[in-house]
Parts: sequence; C-alpha cells; structure tokens
Amino acid sequence: MEIAELVSGEITVVEVKGRIDGNTARAFGERLTDLIKAGRARLVVDLKHIIYISSAGFRALLVAGRLAEETNGTRAALRPGEGDAHAAQRRRTSG
Repeated sequence: MEIAELVSGEITVVEVKGRIDGNTARAFGERLTDLIKAGRARLVVDLKHIIYISSAGFRALLVAGRLAEETNGTRAALRPGEGDAHAAQRRRTSG
C-alpha cells in the first residue's frame, strides 16, 4: 500500500494505492487519525487506485470519519474507482 497526500487549502486529499487489508489497515488508519489530530480534519480519501479493501480497511475509514466529525464537524469522503465495481461484478458472477 502506498499513501500520498495533497493539501489544497483546508482540504487534504489522501490517495491510496494497492491493497488495504489486514496487514496494512492499521498503518492506513493511523495515518488518517494522525492527519485529523494534526488539524487536517477535512479529508478526501481517494480510493480509485486500490485493488482491494478488507473489513479492517473499512473500519479504519469509519473510525477516521467519526474522529473527523468529533473534531470539527467534518467528515471523511470516499471516491471509489471504477475498478472496484468491476471486481465486485466478477466476484458475483464467478462460481
């Protein structure tokens, strides 16, 4: 997993590439919470370049969203990529 950040005014875009799974979700969640605690609570999490996200990854997003709301009434936003829908479709139609 790779994480890149772009700051534009009050908004921080966090772009994630690769897999967010049981091995990487903790680091992903810690990075999001570190940003929020540092005052960067207006986050856009760009997921268009992920190839997989586990329940642990979704939990990290949920925890970060709740923390952002508690900090100053903002929320983490998600931007899933087109590839996610294709992968979900393949899982539904195979086997």
